[in-house]
Amino acid sequence: MSNHHLDADAKASLFARVAGVLVSAGRFVFADVVVPTVLVEAPVPLEPGVDLPSTLHDQRAWLRAAGLSPTVVHAKDDLAVVAADAPGR
Repeated sequence: MSNHHLDADAKASLFARVAGVLVSAGRFVFADVVVPTVLVEAPVPLEPGVDLPSTLHDQRAWLRAAGLSPTVVHAKDDLAVVAADAPGR
């Protein structure tokens, strides 16, 4: 499953559940489609009603709300890789 198939509330819930099972100093890493902040020349094709990408800003906020420390490892156009660390890392 991809994060971009979940709506906003489901993404926030997923991040909270992940944070709840990470061991101290654990890391959660994901790569997914995000809503771009600039015009993208060749965006990832999305299916309306199925693909529900969120902004990178929102996803980082949900990760922080879950108690994780997110870092954007890579972001280009409408793709991003995020590492979110549990406390103690």
